[in-house]
Amino acid sequence: MLHRLLSIIALTGTLNAALGSGRQLFNIVDFGAKNDGSAPATNAFRQAIQAAKAAGGGTIYVPPGKYHSGPIELFSNMTLEVDAGATIEFPVAALPFVKSRYLGVETLAPMPLVGGHDVENVTVTGRGVLTTADYEAWRRAYPAAYEDYLKARRGAVSTHGDESGSANGPRWDHLLKALEARQPVSDEEYRQAAAELRPSFICFMNAKNVLVEGVRIVGAPMFVVHLLYAENATVHNVMIQSYPGPHANGIVVDSSRFVRISDSYVDTGDDGNRA
Repeated sequence: MLHRLLSIIALTGTLNAALGSGRQLFNIVDFGAKNDGSAPATNAFRQAIQAAKAAGGGTIYVPPGKYHSGPIELFSNMTLEVDAGATIEFPVAALPFVKSRYLGVETLAPMPLVGGHDVENVTVTGRGVLTTADYEAWRRAYPAAYEDYLKARRGAVSTHGDESGSANGPRWDHLLKALEARQPVSDEEYRQAAAELRPSFICFMNAKNVLVEGVRIVGAPMFVVHLLYAENATVHNVMIQSYPGPHANGIVVDSSRFVRISDSYVDTGDDGNRA
């Protein structure tokens, strides 16, 4: 009874905040999400986001409970609010490739678990948890690329950032060498190399007015909060626990400006903040 009362109080506060901002609230449970983790919530998130997009924006509200979902793509004027007591778990999967930038190289990479591109006025907030497996589990998402990696490393795997040479694999190394030699690179070679990369957890690309605050992020495929070609972005009061794993950087500010990072806890197997 107490848990239900607290949930009602939390939802009332969120609803009042949404109404005060003039934005509609889209509760994923109203779109079919099960808050006991008994079924994937991917379609519920997509339907809620499409409804918010049709309305010109709004708050995608995640009430207390446990949810499993594929990637969550936000659009302009949207807030993803993960309430206290809510956990969204993202299972390891072979994801579609999208345009990205990795260690200074314009490339393809698996789409981020949460994010958006060519957007403005976007927020990820709340006191809930976003979680996924670690770097090594995500390395296995594309089995053929993982087998090539193991062959190149003679079966040796390190997840602590101390690997000699590339922490990716032979396909990525081949791409880098071709680019450095200014040789033509085919679309297929980019796709082959992308299968050796992992998705960023949260990534906003070509974005303005970005806020990431309050959430706790546990586990990471690669970069945890990635601001790519972003302007006027704030990362505040987040907790990141992504140890171990090479390139599981906490907060990556890539070719962005007017960025503020404050009051956050970062425990990673690589850089905490990187710009």
